[in-house]
Amino acid sequence: MEKQKQQKKSRQRAKMSWRRLSALLGDVERLTTTESIGRRNVVHRRTQSSALFLNLDPPRALRHRGRSMSVADELPSLLKYNPGSHLLDNFVAEAGCLFLSLWLLPPEPIRSKYAKEISKLSLRYNQLGSSAPFVPHVTIVGSIRCETQRGATELGKQLRKGLRGIGPIPCRFRKEPCESMYDPNNNLVWSQSCVAMMERSDEYMKLLAQSRQVLKLPPGEWIFPGPAHEPHFSKYYGSQSLSPTTSIQPPEDFIADEAGLFLTTPGTLNGVSQWKEVTRIDLN
Repeated sequence: MEKQKQQKKSRQRAKMSWRRLSALLGDVERLTTTESIGRRNVVHRRTQSSALFLNLDPPRALRHRGRSMSVADELPSLLKYNPGSHLLDNFVAEAGCLFLSLWLLPPEPIRSKYAKEISKLSLRYNQLGSSAPFVPHVTIVGSIRCETQRGATELGKQLRKGLRGIGPIPCRFRKEPCESMYDPNNNLVWSQSCVAMMERSDEYMKLLAQSRQVLKLPPGEWIFPGPAHEPHFSKYYGSQSLSPTTSIQPPEDFIADEAGLFLTTPGTLNGVSQWKEVTRIDLN
């Protein structure tokens, strides 16, 4: 009898300790699974944090698959998706959904040169958060959909392996001032508010096709993000038009031998400051 009382008190103390621990954990989600082994129940707990890439999920055997909004892979009734669709102001992302972008990066010192120019333009035309600086790049594949931060890391590993040895990519631009792009309602598209059009070189198109293959994207129809509908280099992100007297020249031609996978969530102008690099990819 006395032994049963002691066991009951021990269970009560254990419950109190668990309640205190739960209070300390706060808003951290506890996912609990229980499996039976003989007569015992072994409890496995894992915690997930909202901090970027702080993910303690155990490794899974499932292969991660990237999905791009550029192709209606699971919706055959839709012929095309805009590959930059998650950057549109009217786009509503699913809860917990992450979007990534694969970018071609200029070499140094050109990258630093245009990073400074982008920052200067952003500061010059910034009115109540109407512009934002960003990493100089040419988009290879945009709006790559991913379920988790761990999945983003795994996609980065697959891209590093799958694009290795593809070789340097020549980037040649039209010799005319940068353009501002507008949607059908004549509204300025903030992510294409100052773009220089780039030639569709054979090397770039090969890189694009290889990237889509690595990401397991279907070979269906796709388009470059509108309204430009061409590969391009941006020098300014903003909701305010540049002065009509301002003539922004295109970047100088360069050869890129490095790409980068970036987390581009949230896909809004105000969210650009939260975009982060996931991994660098050597193309040589």
